Amino acid sequence: MKDYSDINLNAQLRKLGGISAEERKRVTDYDFGVNYHVPTGGLSYSQLNVASRPYTAIVSKNKKQGSFDNIQAAINYVKDLGGGSIFVKNGTYTLTADILMKSNVELVGEDNVSTIIDCNNTVYKIYFNGKFNASIKNFKISNCDDLAVHILDSGHCVVENIVFEHNGKDLGLYGSSYRCRASNIYSSSSQVASIVVEVSYSDICTNEYSNIFINGGLGFGVNFLSGFRQRFINITVDSVGYSGFNIDSPDTDRSYFQGCEARDCDGSGFRLIEAERLRFVNCAAYSNADHGFSVAAVNLTSFIACSSLDNGAWGFALTPTSGDCIVVGNVVKYNTSGGIEDLGSNNVVANNTP
Repeated sequence: MKDYSDINLNAQLRKLGGISAEERKRVTDYDFGVNYHVPTGGLSYSQLNVASRPYTAIVSKNKKQGSFDNIQAAINYVKDLGGGSIFVKNGTYTLTADILMKSNVELVGEDNVSTIIDCNNTVYKIYFNGKFNASIKNFKISNCDDLAVHILDSGHCVVENIVFEHNGKDLGLYGSSYRCRASNIYSSSSQVASIVVEVSYSDICTNEYSNIFINGGLGFGVNFLSGFRQRFINITVDSVGYSGFNIDSPDTDRSYFQGCEARDCDGSGFRLIEAERLRFVNCAAYSNADHGFSVAAVNLTSFIACSSLDNGAWGFALTPTSGDCIVVGNVVKYNTSGGIEDLGSNNVVANNTP
Protein backbone atom coordinates (compact mmCIF):
# COMPACT_ATOMS: atom_id res chain seq x y z
CA MET A 1 0.00 0.00 0.00
CA LYS A 2 1.09 3.56 -0.61
CA ASP A 3 2.25 5.69 2.26
CA TYR A 4 2.22 9.42 2.81
CA SER A 5 5.46 10.03 0.92
CA ASP A 6 4.13 8.13 -2.10
CA ILE A 7 1.20 10.50 -2.53
CA ASN A 8 3.00 13.61 -1.25
CA LEU A 9 0.62 14.35 1.59
CA ASN A 10 1.73 16.38 4.58
CA ALA A 11 2.44 14.09 7.55
CA GLN A 12 0.34 16.37 9.73
CA LEU A 13 -2.75 15.00 7.98
CA ARG A 14 -2.29 11.86 10.07
CA LYS A 15 -3.01 13.90 13.17
CA LEU A 16 -5.58 16.28 11.73
CA GLY A 17 -7.61 13.58 10.04
CA GLY A 18 -8.66 15.89 7.19
CA ILE A 19 -7.73 16.06 3.52
CA SER A 20 -8.80 18.45 0.77
CA ALA A 21 -11.11 17.37 -2.00
CA GLU A 22 -8.35 17.91 -4.57
CA GLU A 23 -5.88 15.74 -2.67
CA ARG A 24 -8.56 13.12 -2.03
CA LYS A 25 -8.97 12.60 -5.77
CA ARG A 26 -5.38 11.34 -5.95
CA VAL A 27 -5.71 8.80 -3.15
CA THR A 28 -6.51 5.29 -4.28
CA ASP A 29 -4.65 3.33 -1.62
CA TYR A 30 -4.12 4.62 1.91
CA ASP A 31 -2.66 3.12 5.04
CA PHE A 32 -3.60 4.32 8.49
CA GLY A 33 -1.59 1.48 9.99
CA VAL A 34 -4.36 -1.11 9.88
CA ASN A 35 -4.32 -1.84 6.12
CA TYR A 36 -7.65 -0.48 4.99
CA HIS A 37 -8.90 -1.55 1.58
CA VAL A 38 -9.68 1.69 -0.23
CA PRO A 39 -12.19 1.68 -3.10
CA THR A 40 -11.38 3.21 -6.49
CA GLY A 41 -11.91 6.94 -6.36
CA GLY A 42 -10.25 7.43 -2.99
CA LEU A 43 -11.52 8.02 0.52
CA SER A 44 -14.40 10.15 1.63
CA TYR A 45 -13.96 12.74 4.35
CA SER A 46 -15.81 10.48 6.82
CA GLN A 47 -13.29 7.71 6.14
CA LEU A 48 -10.40 10.07 6.82
CA ASN A 49 -11.95 11.80 9.82
CA VAL A 50 -10.43 10.82 13.19
CA ALA A 51 -13.77 10.07 14.81
CA SER A 52 -14.72 7.57 12.09
CA ARG A 53 -11.58 5.43 12.38
CA PRO A 54 -11.35 2.29 14.49
CA TYR A 55 -8.18 3.80 16.02
CA THR A 56 -7.67 7.43 16.89
CA ALA A 57 -3.88 7.17 16.66
CA ILE A 58 -1.31 4.69 15.37
CA VAL A 59 2.07 4.09 17.03
CA SER A 60 4.82 2.51 14.95
CA LYS A 61 8.59 2.26 15.10
CA ASN A 62 8.41 3.26 11.42
CA LYS A 63 6.83 6.71 11.27
CA LYS A 64 5.53 6.08 7.77
CA GLN A 65 3.29 3.41 9.26
CA GLY A 66 1.75 5.54 11.99
CA SER A 67 1.21 8.98 13.44
CA PHE A 68 3.54 8.50 16.48
CA ASP A 69 6.63 6.54 17.36
CA ASN A 70 6.19 7.19 21.10
CA ILE A 71 3.41 5.56 23.13
CA GLN A 72 3.12 8.32 25.73
CA ALA A 73 2.85 11.02 23.07
CA ALA A 74 -0.02 9.11 21.47
CA ILE A 75 -1.78 8.69 24.83
CA ASN A 76 -1.50 12.40 25.58
CA TYR A 77 -2.80 13.32 22.13
CA VAL A 78 -5.81 11.02 22.37
CA LYS A 79 -6.56 12.19 25.91
CA ASP A 80 -6.69 15.79 24.67
CA LEU A 81 -9.28 14.71 22.09
CA GLY A 82 -11.46 13.34 24.90
CA GLY A 83 -10.43 9.70 24.55
CA GLY A 84 -10.20 6.94 21.97
CA SER A 85 -8.19 3.89 20.91
CA ILE A 86 -4.50 3.71 20.07
CA PHE A 87 -3.13 0.93 17.89
CA VAL A 88 0.52 0.02 18.55
CA LYS A 89 2.27 -1.85 15.76
CA ASN A 90 4.74 -4.65 16.39
CA GLY A 91 8.13 -3.63 17.71
CA THR A 92 10.03 -3.22 20.97
CA TYR A 93 9.23 -0.02 22.87
CA THR A 94 11.86 0.52 25.56
CA LEU A 95 10.74 2.66 28.48
CA THR A 96 12.69 5.70 29.63
CA ALA A 97 9.86 6.80 31.95
CA ASP A 98 6.51 5.46 33.18
CA ILE A 99 3.70 5.10 30.68
CA LEU A 100 0.96 7.19 32.27
CA MET A 101 -2.46 5.90 31.26
CA LYS A 102 -5.31 8.39 30.84
CA SER A 103 -9.06 8.09 31.33
CA ASN A 104 -11.10 6.87 28.35
CA VAL A 105 -7.96 5.79 26.46
CA GLU A 106 -7.51 2.24 25.13
CA LEU A 107 -4.00 1.05 24.25
CA VAL A 108 -4.06 -1.95 21.87
CA GLY A 109 -1.00 -3.81 20.66
CA GLU A 110 -0.86 -5.64 17.35
CA ASP A 111 -0.26 -8.91 19.23
CA ASN A 112 1.19 -10.08 22.54
CA VAL A 113 4.18 -11.81 20.99
CA SER A 114 5.90 -9.08 18.99
CA THR A 115 4.44 -5.88 20.45
CA ILE A 116 6.80 -5.52 23.40
CA ILE A 117 7.03 -2.97 26.18
CA ASP A 118 10.51 -3.43 27.64
CA CYS A 119 10.96 -1.82 31.06
CA ASN A 120 14.71 -2.11 30.52
CA ASN A 121 15.50 -3.55 33.98
CA THR A 122 14.25 -0.40 35.72
CA VAL A 123 11.19 0.39 37.85
CA TYR A 124 9.44 2.12 34.92
CA LYS A 125 5.94 0.76 34.51
CA ILE A 126 2.47 1.19 33.01
CA TYR A 127 0.66 3.33 35.58
CA PHE A 128 -3.09 3.84 36.03
CA ASN A 129 -3.38 6.48 38.79
CA GLY A 130 -6.90 7.70 39.49
CA LYS A 131 -8.09 6.85 35.97
CA PHE A 132 -11.47 5.72 34.66
CA ASN A 133 -12.28 3.48 31.71
CA ALA A 134 -8.67 2.99 30.59
CA SER A 135 -7.33 -0.25 29.16
CA ILE A 136 -4.24 -2.00 27.83
CA LYS A 137 -4.52 -5.05 25.57
CA ASN A 138 -2.32 -7.32 23.44
CA PHE A 139 1.22 -6.64 24.68
CA LYS A 140 4.24 -8.45 26.04
CA ILE A 141 5.57 -6.55 29.07
CA SER A 142 8.98 -7.52 30.39
CA ASN A 143 12.02 -6.66 32.50
CA CYS A 144 10.46 -4.44 35.17
CA ASP A 145 12.39 -4.55 38.43
CA ASP A 146 9.26 -3.81 40.47
CA LEU A 147 5.59 -3.69 39.43
CA ALA A 148 5.01 -3.76 35.67
CA VAL A 149 1.33 -2.67 35.61
CA HIS A 150 0.20 -0.59 38.59
CA ILE A 151 -3.50 0.26 39.01
CA LEU A 152 -4.18 2.70 41.86
CA ASP A 153 -7.50 4.33 42.82
CA SER A 154 -8.89 3.64 39.32
CA GLY A 155 -12.22 2.36 38.05
CA HIS A 156 -13.51 0.27 35.13
CA CYS A 157 -9.98 -0.37 33.84
CA VAL A 158 -9.02 -3.43 31.79
CA VAL A 159 -5.78 -5.41 31.43
CA GLU A 160 -6.31 -8.08 28.78
CA ASN A 161 -4.37 -10.52 26.62
CA ILE A 162 -1.01 -9.66 28.16
CA VAL A 163 2.19 -11.72 28.38
CA PHE A 164 4.37 -10.83 31.37
CA GLU A 165 7.99 -12.00 31.51
CA HIS A 166 10.80 -11.44 34.02
CA ASN A 167 9.21 -8.76 36.18
CA GLY A 168 9.44 -8.22 39.92
CA LYS A 169 5.64 -8.23 40.07
CA ASP A 170 3.40 -8.31 37.04
CA LEU A 171 0.09 -6.70 37.94
CA GLY A 172 -1.05 -4.94 41.10
CA LEU A 173 -4.37 -3.40 42.12
CA TYR A 174 -4.26 -1.00 45.04
CA GLY A 175 -6.24 1.63 46.91
CA SER A 176 -9.84 2.27 45.92
CA SER A 177 -9.65 0.56 42.52
CA TYR A 178 -13.06 -0.78 41.57
CA ARG A 179 -14.76 -2.80 38.83
CA CYS A 180 -11.48 -3.45 37.06
CA ARG A 181 -10.88 -6.60 35.06
CA ALA A 182 -7.72 -8.59 34.29
CA SER A 183 -8.14 -11.49 31.86
CA ASN A 184 -6.30 -13.73 29.41
CA ILE A 185 -2.90 -13.25 31.00
CA TYR A 186 0.23 -15.37 30.81
CA SER A 187 2.95 -14.76 33.41
CA SER A 188 6.44 -16.22 33.49
CA SER A 189 9.31 -15.88 35.97
CA SER A 190 8.11 -13.12 38.29
CA GLN A 191 10.48 -12.44 41.19
CA VAL A 192 8.03 -11.59 44.00
CA ALA A 193 4.49 -12.37 42.84
CA SER A 194 2.58 -12.33 39.59
CA ILE A 195 -0.74 -10.83 40.73
CA VAL A 196 -0.98 -8.61 43.83
CA VAL A 197 -4.36 -7.44 45.13
CA GLU A 198 -4.45 -4.92 47.95
CA VAL A 199 -7.56 -2.82 47.41
CA SER A 200 -9.73 -1.03 49.94
CA TYR A 201 -12.15 -3.02 52.05
CA SER A 202 -15.28 -1.51 50.52
CA ASP A 203 -18.42 -2.87 48.88
CA ILE A 204 -17.70 -0.83 45.75
CA CYS A 205 -14.11 -2.09 45.27
CA THR A 206 -14.99 -5.33 43.49
CA ASN A 207 -12.69 -6.57 40.71
CA GLU A 208 -12.35 -9.71 38.59
CA TYR A 209 -9.30 -11.73 37.55
CA SER A 210 -9.88 -14.53 35.04
CA ASN A 211 -8.19 -16.92 32.61
CA ILE A 212 -4.69 -16.39 33.94
CA PHE A 213 -1.77 -18.82 33.70
CA ILE A 214 1.23 -18.23 35.96
CA ASN A 215 4.30 -20.33 35.22
CA GLY A 216 7.39 -20.21 37.40
CA GLY A 217 8.55 -17.38 39.61
CA LEU A 218 10.28 -17.12 42.96
CA GLY A 219 7.39 -16.04 45.18
CA PHE A 220 3.60 -16.34 45.25
CA GLY A 221 1.49 -16.75 42.16
CA VAL A 222 -1.41 -14.67 43.52
CA ASN A 223 -0.82 -12.56 46.63
CA PHE A 224 -4.23 -11.41 47.91
CA LEU A 225 -3.85 -9.04 50.84
CA SER A 226 -7.15 -7.13 50.95
CA GLY A 227 -10.32 -6.58 48.95
CA PHE A 228 -14.05 -7.13 49.38
CA ARG A 229 -15.89 -9.44 46.96
CA GLN A 230 -12.98 -10.03 44.58
CA ARG A 231 -13.55 -12.74 41.96
CA PHE A 232 -10.79 -15.13 40.86
CA ILE A 233 -11.90 -17.33 37.95
CA ASN A 234 -9.86 -20.01 36.11
CA ILE A 235 -6.41 -19.07 37.37
CA THR A 236 -3.65 -21.69 37.20
CA VAL A 237 -0.38 -21.33 39.12
CA ASP A 238 2.37 -23.75 38.17
CA SER A 239 5.79 -24.24 39.79
CA VAL A 240 6.28 -21.06 41.81
CA GLY A 241 8.81 -20.72 44.63
CA TYR A 242 6.27 -20.39 47.42
CA SER A 243 2.50 -20.96 47.68
CA GLY A 244 0.35 -20.72 44.59
CA PHE A 245 -2.34 -18.57 46.21
CA ASN A 246 -1.64 -16.55 49.33
CA ILE A 247 -4.75 -15.10 51.01
CA ASP A 248 -3.53 -13.30 54.09
CA SER A 249 -6.00 -10.95 55.78
CA PRO A 250 -9.50 -10.78 57.26
CA ASP A 251 -10.06 -7.93 54.77
CA THR A 252 -10.49 -10.43 51.93
CA ASP A 253 -14.10 -10.96 53.02
CA ARG A 254 -16.65 -12.61 50.70
CA SER A 255 -14.26 -13.19 47.82
CA TYR A 256 -14.83 -16.05 45.41
CA PHE A 257 -12.50 -18.56 43.75
CA GLN A 258 -13.76 -20.80 40.97
CA GLY A 259 -11.79 -23.19 38.78
CA CYS A 260 -8.46 -22.09 40.25
CA GLU A 261 -5.53 -24.51 40.38
CA ALA A 262 -2.12 -24.63 42.07
CA ARG A 263 0.37 -27.35 41.16
CA ASP A 264 4.02 -28.16 41.78
CA CYS A 265 4.47 -25.13 44.04
CA ASP A 266 7.21 -25.09 46.68
CA GLY A 267 4.76 -24.12 49.43
CA SER A 268 1.07 -24.95 49.84
CA GLY A 269 -1.27 -24.80 46.88
CA PHE A 270 -3.65 -22.43 48.69
CA ARG A 271 -2.40 -20.69 51.84
CA LEU A 272 -5.13 -18.98 53.88
CA ILE A 273 -4.35 -16.98 57.03
CA GLU A 274 -6.93 -15.06 59.09
CA ALA A 275 -9.36 -14.91 56.19
CA GLU A 276 -13.14 -14.96 56.48
CA ARG A 277 -16.21 -15.77 54.39
CA LEU A 278 -14.38 -17.00 51.31
CA ARG A 279 -15.81 -19.50 48.84
CA PHE A 280 -13.79 -22.03 46.82
CA VAL A 281 -15.62 -24.01 44.13
CA ASN A 282 -14.03 -26.54 41.75
CA CYS A 283 -10.51 -25.53 42.75
CA ALA A 284 -7.57 -27.93 42.75
CA ALA A 285 -4.19 -28.40 44.44
CA TYR A 286 -1.84 -30.97 42.91
CA SER A 287 1.69 -32.08 43.83
CA ASN A 288 2.59 -29.11 46.00
CA ALA A 289 5.45 -29.40 48.51
CA ASP A 290 3.30 -28.58 51.56
CA HIS A 291 -0.48 -28.78 52.16
CA GLY A 292 -2.94 -28.67 49.31
CA PHE A 293 -5.12 -26.21 51.27
CA SER A 294 -3.55 -24.68 54.37
CA VAL A 295 -6.32 -23.10 56.48
CA ALA A 296 -5.03 -21.15 59.51
CA ALA A 297 -7.23 -18.93 61.70
CA VAL A 298 -9.88 -18.95 58.98
CA ASN A 299 -13.60 -18.69 59.64
CA LEU A 300 -16.86 -19.11 57.75
CA THR A 301 -15.15 -20.31 54.58
CA SER A 302 -16.35 -23.07 52.25
CA PHE A 303 -14.54 -25.55 50.01
CA ILE A 304 -16.97 -27.26 47.66
CA ALA A 305 -16.17 -29.82 44.92
CA CYS A 306 -12.43 -29.16 45.08
CA SER A 307 -9.54 -31.61 44.56
CA SER A 308 -6.41 -31.98 46.64
CA LEU A 309 -4.10 -34.70 45.35
CA ASP A 310 -0.54 -35.86 45.87
CA ASN A 311 0.60 -32.97 48.06
CA GLY A 312 3.57 -33.17 50.43
CA ALA A 313 1.54 -32.78 53.64
CA TRP A 314 -2.26 -32.79 54.23
CA GLY A 315 -4.86 -32.38 51.55
CA PHE A 316 -6.70 -29.91 53.82
CA ALA A 317 -5.14 -28.71 57.07
CA LEU A 318 -7.48 -26.73 59.35
CA THR A 319 -5.71 -25.32 62.42
CA PRO A 320 -7.25 -25.10 65.92
CA THR A 321 -8.12 -21.42 65.35
CA SER A 322 -10.21 -22.16 62.26
CA GLY A 323 -13.94 -22.52 62.73
CA ASP A 324 -17.36 -22.69 61.07
CA CYS A 325 -15.85 -23.77 57.77
CA ILE A 326 -17.46 -26.14 55.25
CA VAL A 327 -15.39 -28.83 53.55
CA VAL A 328 -17.89 -30.85 51.51
CA GLY A 329 -17.82 -32.92 48.33
CA ASN A 330 -14.08 -32.73 47.71
CA VAL A 331 -11.71 -35.34 46.27
CA VAL A 332 -8.76 -35.74 48.65
CA LYS A 333 -6.27 -38.48 47.75
CA TYR A 334 -2.62 -39.53 47.84
CA ASN A 335 -1.43 -36.74 50.16
CA THR A 336 1.65 -37.61 52.24
CA SER A 337 0.24 -36.81 55.70
CA GLY A 338 -3.34 -37.75 54.95
CA GLY A 339 -6.57 -36.36 53.59
CA ILE A 340 -8.13 -33.82 55.98
CA GLU A 341 -6.74 -32.66 59.31
CA ASP A 342 -9.52 -30.85 61.16
CA LEU A 343 -8.25 -29.35 64.41
CA GLY A 344 -10.73 -26.47 64.40
CA SER A 345 -14.18 -26.03 65.87
CA ASN A 346 -17.67 -26.29 64.39
CA ASN A 347 -16.38 -27.17 60.94
CA VAL A 348 -18.57 -29.26 58.63
CA VAL A 349 -16.45 -31.94 56.96
CA ALA A 350 -18.61 -34.37 54.96
CA ASN A 351 -18.99 -36.37 51.76
CA ASN A 352 -15.35 -36.08 50.74
CA THR A 353 -13.74 -38.82 48.66
CA PRO A 354 -10.66 -40.16 50.45
